[in-house]
Amino acid sequence: MTVSRPNGLEEHVLHPVRLLNSLRIPSITHNTDAVNSIKIGLVPGSDMAGEVVAIGEDVKEWRVGDRVCPNFSPDHIYGDVTPAIQATSLGAIANGVLTEYKVFYSHVCFSS
Repeated sequence: MTVSRPNGLEEHVLHPVRLLNSLRIPSITHNTDAVNSIKIGLVPGSDMAGEVVAIGEDVKEWRVGDRVCPNFSPDHIYGDVTPAIQATSLGAIANGVLTEYKVFYSHVCFSS
């Protein structure tokens, strides 16, 4: 699905099972500051609440306008943390959420 972002920003091709979220409420924690000082160029921030502004064609559980929060480690749904799961930690190893827009798989978000 191709979506036009608000404010005339470029078009974005959205994966069928992903959501495009607009950041509404970021959270700055002690972890954000510690990670940012170590990883130059990494987008900080692990926690956010946002609004769905576009959905992929196969997303059934969310609608545009829904308020969502992603899991801070998107691949950690349950069970023990593995190095592969840890590599998805937002703002620590993977780019974080302090952006105007962020794309997530629909299954890693929950209602805010």
